Amino acid sequence: MAPKNKSHISVQLNCTTLIACLMATLCSACSAQQLPEPTNHPPVSQTATEPALAPTATLPPLNGTLLFEEGRYKRDEICGRIFDYTQTTYGPLTIAVAKNFTELQDPQALATQVIEHYNDLSESSPVPLGQPVTIYIIPDPKNGNCYSQNQLLFVAPDEIDSQTLINELFGAATGIHEYWVKTGLVALTLGQQPDQDRLKEWYQSTDNMDMAGLFIAWFIKDWATEEEREIAQLSAASLVEYAIETENIPPDRLSEQVNNAVRTRWLESLGVDREVTYPYDGRFAGFTYWLSSECSLSVQTDTMCFCLDRLPDQEFFDEVADAEFFIDFSYYGRKALEEYILTEAPSVKSKMSTDEISTMTVKDLGSRLGFTKADENRVFLQFSAAYYSPLHEIVHTFDWNQSLLGDSLWLTEGFAEYLGMLLPIYPQTKKHAVYEDLSGRFREEETNGEGNLSYWYSLYPDQAAAAKSWYLAQGGSMEDKESVDVRLYTDAVSFATMFRDAAGGPSNWPIGYVYKTLYPGQSRWEGQDGLELSYTQAASLVAWLCDTYTLDRVLNVYVNGAEDGLLDGKTYAELKAEWQADLKSKGQGIPIPDAP
Repeated sequence: MAPKNKSHISVQLNCTTLIACLMATLCSACSAQQLPEPTNHPPVSQTATEPALAPTATLPPLNGTLLFEEGRYKRDEICGRIFDYTQTTYGPLTIAVAKNFTELQDPQALATQVIEHYNDLSESSPVPLGQPVTIYIIPDPKNGNCYSQNQLLFVAPDEIDSQTLINELFGAATGIHEYWVKTGLVALTLGQQPDQDRLKEWYQSTDNMDMAGLFIAWFIKDWATEEEREIAQLSAASLVEYAIETENIPPDRLSEQVNNAVRTRWLESLGVDREVTYPYDGRFAGFTYWLSSECSLSVQTDTMCFCLDRLPDQEFFDEVADAEFFIDFSYYGRKALEEYILTEAPSVKSKMSTDEISTMTVKDLGSRLGFTKADENRVFLQFSAAYYSPLHEIVHTFDWNQSLLGDSLWLTEGFAEYLGMLLPIYPQTKKHAVYEDLSGRFREEETNGEGNLSYWYSLYPDQAAAAKSWYLAQGGSMEDKESVDVRLYTDAVSFATMFRDAAGGPSNWPIGYVYKTLYPGQSRWEGQDGLELSYTQAASLVAWLCDTYTLDRVLNVYVNGAEDGLLDGKTYAELKAEWQADLKSKGQGIPIPDAP
């Protein structure tokens, strides 16, 4: 499911920009910006281990003077600073006050503030507090990238009374870190009653019912408006109260038992007769979240790490739904690809490491659509490429695909396009682009004096007409976006551009031209077979090979060197001729532009 209508996400690109954008299709590129490495201290889990429901231990009364001892914090992955501190303990709490403040601080008073908050929470919490927590009070946590994780918290003195610190303290002490559950339980514990009338008015009129899913980004300033964050806080409190009191869900089971059905009944209790159909219900279970200076939202799963920034000035990745779609599409798409390849191509099983961590970053990359550092399993994507290209780039991180790089670029890019965009095992986001091309959407500007170009595939009018005729002749549908056949249209474009290149764009410039442009002065690719193919044509040829010889046999030949590296003893030129002959035979009677 696409997060929203993407009919407007493309921007008009000049030739220079298009050249730079081609980096989205490459499997290695210029030096990458630094990303936060997965820390040795795992970030908090949204569905952490359930806390044992033992009563909170009774702590001694806070009478007299706390005893402090000296210590030093040494720079690590969680905090990039070195500082001396004085610390005290109170039950499961360890409170350390840095000694590098420009103004004199009273450690006794600061520690007392934290302890009072802890005691307020422990007295009324429906979930016992008892897990050990260490709190560092330092001048400015962001200076040095000191971000709270697990049971280790960083806070400035003026933030001790903030709702953020209270929520973090509760989560660390209970082991509950799903943000909406933690937020709701804190409100319930402190007796903060949500404004039910305001929630009723909001959910009766909003178009965004997905907000009821309460994905963590709704609580983050960079991703949601102030009003949306307030509604998220109120929703969390109201939903938690309803789930515990009406649905009889134990507090430590909220994250796993509150689903769309429960959310719908919760809305009914507010007087809102609307169904919640949050598409990611339960699909982010076990994911972990934290903040850093590099990313406004970091997400880690068992095999993928995401570094995401909301891009408010862009037409994609400007909403919470975009982040949710991207995470779901990339994570579950990769799982589907791995299962498909292991099932259909056991010959490359040894080169499919399904437990490797891949890092996916979406940031404003300027004029670039993205690139992959395959040797580090790092993918960098521009906002628009995040909708179309994550699985293409993920294919480039597979070891077997990397082994093709030095030998055949048309195979490397063809497999990335075919496996990453044309299979029915994941949402085919290119359906949108195909539908608009078939519907006759053209760019307005003139190109090389030859007229307008189709909007997505950069086809001249006669090429677009030939591609459409071929597509329809094979039974392709264009009734609506979901009915289009992306694989079939890939073949149709390849038929229509057989004797004349498409005018340009990341999908249709010849592979050799792309690499020569991106790597001027390098000659290691010159002389390779297939450099004249476009990325679309390479995908069509690879798909034809897999249909003709099976995916397993093709990969066994071109990855493992079986059959002396030749399918049926045929050269690239012979295979290409057979593939084109097949396209021609299916398109008999349809003129091919510029055919000799």
